[in-house]
Amino acid sequence: MFAAKIVVIFLSLTVHSLQYAGDLRTETPLNQPLPLTFTSEASVSSESKPITTSELRNYLKQGDLLIASDKFDEAMQAYDKAIALDPHCEEAFYGKGKVLSHYTSEADKAIEAFNKASELNPYYAEAYFEKGKIFSNTGKVDKAIQAYDKAIQLKPDFADAFYEKGSILEVTGSTIQMEDPGNEVVISNFSEAIQALNRAIELKPNFAKAHFIKGIALMQLDKYNDAIETLNKAIELDPRNTQAYIQKARSLERLALYDEAIQTLDKATGAIPSEELDVIYYEKAMIYAADLNDAEKAIENLKQCLEINWSYIKVAGAEEKFKSLKKLREFQMLFE
Repeated sequence: MFAAKIVVIFLSLTVHSLQYAGDLRTETPLNQPLPLTFTSEASVSSESKPITTSELRNYLKQGDLLIASDKFDEAMQAYDKAIALDPHCEEAFYGKGKVLSHYTSEADKAIEAFNKASELNPYYAEAYFEKGKIFSNTGKVDKAIQAYDKAIQLKPDFADAFYEKGSILEVTGSTIQMEDPGNEVVISNFSEAIQALNRAIELKPNFAKAHFIKGIALMQLDKYNDAIETLNKAIELDPRNTQAYIQKARSLERLALYDEAIQTLDKATGAIPSEELDVIYYEKAMIYAADLNDAEKAIENLKQCLEINWSYIKVAGAEEKFKSLKKLREFQMLFE
């Protein structure tokens, strides 16, 4: 009986095996392999691919280094690769915006890149700052100030943002608003400019450019003594700033300190680049002619100016301060 049961079980297993084999034969011929299904790489969503942080950081670092090496096309490629790897990387859009804004004329595309960076990171103060510089350079003063204010709001110790805001306020000077037809109201931006520049200097005491622009703003408010003090600091921090010497000399001239103005310009001749001495000699010529009534030294300095840059001859011919020289033969010979 036991042996008979074993035979029955064996026969049953054999039948099931033959049925399974028959099923296989009906679906796939025996001389062909069973079909295998693979998921192609293209069918995998890019969003499902893991982002390699080290690779992303490498592209960002490459972009920064390439900008420093003046390889702007390659820098753009590096940032684009970073964006392709991670479309949510605000630093890559920021880097791309810097390339577009500083080294191309595509201001609109640069704004788009910075907008994307600040969209991805609403606290990205530097992105707003760079937008401000683009608006400044394209004459969109109100938008520039708004961008700088936003950068300062996000980063209250952002000295460069205070400086840029102060600079554009100084450049725009006085604005005219119309309250009623025919009723103009002049609003000065110089005081607000000085406030912004003071904050920049407070944050960066050796900020030479901030001292310089502040000095010019003080001159616009007729605060010449304060301007001279501020410009002295600018010269101390940057002895090669030609315009700092000139603006100081003009402040001294406003105070009728003509000899001191000449001394200031003389100091510049030993400090600034030689190719910029033309404007120094021209300034000295004007002071000698209009303030010190020294025609000989005025013409001497004007000659030195023209030896460096002959194009000043057109300006000199129309210069009101040379009015006293125009009847002199030596002055007339300069134009022959």
